[in-house]
Formats: sequence, C-alpha cells, structure tokens
Amino acid sequence: MSRPYLKLSLHSRLTALATALLTIAAATPATRAEDAPTSRPVTPIVREAKSGPLRAVIRLDRDEVAIPQTVGVKLTIEAERGVEVTPPNLDETIRDFGVLKVETEKQTDPDGMYESTTMNFSLDPLAAGTWTLPPLEIPYVDARPRMTGEAERIEDKLVLAGINLTVTGSPADVKSVATLPTPWPKTLLLWAAGVVAALLAVAWWARRSGKPIARLGRRLAPPPPPVPAHIWAMAELKKLLAERLPENGRTQEFYYRINAIVREYLERRFGLRAPEQTSEEFIVAVSRSGDLIDPHKRLLQQFTAACDPVKYARAVPTAADIDWVVEAARGFIEATSPQPNSTATATRVEAEVAA
Repeated sequence: MSRPYLKLSLHSRLTALATALLTIAAATPATRAEDAPTSRPVTPIVREAKSGPLRAVIRLDRDEVAIPQTVGVKLTIEAERGVEVTPPNLDETIRDFGVLKVETEKQTDPDGMYESTTMNFSLDPLAAGTWTLPPLEIPYVDARPRMTGEAERIEDKLVLAGINLTVTGSPADVKSVATLPTPWPKTLLLWAAGVVAALLAVAWWARRSGKPIARLGRRLAPPPPPVPAHIWAMAELKKLLAERLPENGRTQEFYYRINAIVREYLERRFGLRAPEQTSEEFIVAVSRSGDLIDPHKRLLQQFTAACDPVKYARAVPTAADIDWVVEAARGFIEATSPQPNSTATATRVEAEVAA
C-alpha cells in the first residue's frame, strides 16, 4: 500500500498544515463588530510660553475625554542654570479635575546650560461639560551675577495659558465593560498558525537564498574599533568653529560647548569623570591626575577660569579672549594625544602658559 503523503516535501507539508489551521480558525465565531466601541480620533493639545531664562511646555494627550477616561498631561519646565524655579501646586491650581499619579523628574542637559523639570500626571474629569484647565503660574528667581558683576535678584513668573477640554458622559454612565472572551481552541489555533507561518517564512528564505538553515547562526563581523579620543575631539572642535557662534551673538553657547568638548576628551582619553563635575571638582581631579604633567594642569586651570565667567556670569569676552580659548583647547588636545609629536607640542603649550 503506497503512502503518497510521505513523498511530499517539508514545504508542502507545512503549507497544507497552515491552510488547515487558518481554515479552522476562520470558522470559529468571533466577537461582533457592532459591539466594539467607536470614537473619533483624539487631538493632542500643546501650549508653550517663555519668560526670560524660563521656558515651559504643557501637552495634553487629547482634547476630548469621555468619563471614565483620563487625560495624560506632561509639563516640562526648562530654566537656565542658576535660576530657582517653583513648580506649580497642581492640587491647588486644578480644582475641576482630579489629579492622579504625579511623577516629577529633573534633568540637566549635556552642556550644563539648562536644567529641566518634567511633571507627568493624569487628569480625572469629575463631570461632563466644557471645562477649562486654569492658567499655570510658575514663579522663578534669577539671582545670577549680571555682566557688570553686580548681584541683582529678579523675581518673576511665567504663565501658561488655560486650555479648554470637552468632557462627555457622566459618572452614572459608567458601567462594567462587557467582553466576549476568545474561545481557547481559537487562541491555540491562532498561535499554532503563527508558528507555522514563521517556519514557512524561514524555509522560503533559506531556499531562495540557497543557504542551509544551519548556517543562519554564523558569526557576525566584529564591530568597528572606537574612534580615538583625540581624533573625536579635533573633529568636534572643527565642527564647532564652523558654526561661527560668537559672530552670531551666541558666545555663551560657544563657551559651554568648547568646555564640554575638552571635558569629554579628558573622559575618553584618561577616564576622568569630567563632564559631570563642577568647576571646583574638575580642578581638584585634574590636579590629582597622574596622567597629566604640570603644564597641562596649569593650562586646564587657566582654560576653566576663562570659560566660567562667560558661562555663568555672562561676561563678554574679546576676540583675543575667544582666540586664546580655542588655541588652548586645540593645543591641549594635540599635546596629550598619543602621537610621536606629543613631546614637542607639550613644550610649546608649556611655553604659552608661562607667557
């Protein structure tokens, strides 16, 4: 007695099995489409405001909500470093909604220029109607030294405009959600059909490419080696100079970024955790480093002393001051790079510092 089924290829068997499983799954009763709730697409709402060194953005994930749904809200407050910000008291400000799950997160941008506070929370509407999320007032104090060197305390506040929100339904309309459970035979068949479909796809790919499936796990090529620290730093410095920030009135940003390049170079080259340190911590770490010679340490001290007044006190440097900072950064990177001419460059940098 012949058995033609045994003569079929594996591909033909898998195809026949997948067809049978999908046919059975299609015959299983499904949940009626008319029982599924329908709703119009939601539209997010975004409001933004800026006042002096402060910027705030509030985002609602929808402009209309039906009880018992909630509205997701994200409030982000960005302030220049050194500005004291008082986040709004949500429970006192927002009275027409319940405020749920308030999560606050604070971050500092990589350049250290701004500090941000992000508040994620949900609004729970109390009744149907058109409600207004009241304006949010964010007080702040700017006590940073001015360019003249005088200490002036400026107290002000930023106001985010109110937002209208439509609420439909009422608490009486809230009922338990009735669902039709998917029969377990159908779930099992759908899983089996998915597995068979995946096997078919792999078999088709292996046959099309002419490569045995056993070779799919061959070793991947090793990743490329990391870029040397001095090459990375010189490329970043070249990119920064090409932007011509001081000529465009963005001198403070220029000083932040050139300072960040030097500090990250130190971390990549010598393992110093420079980007996360304050100026005082940075100078102490540099002075204790056994990887740097005394001329390099003195140059970094002078470099930091030249950058801090512009970064934090908004001092206005001259063109000569900017040129010195650029040459100091370039000279330090060249002098400490692992190249044959490092000794000659170190001697030149030491002479510049002494001068």
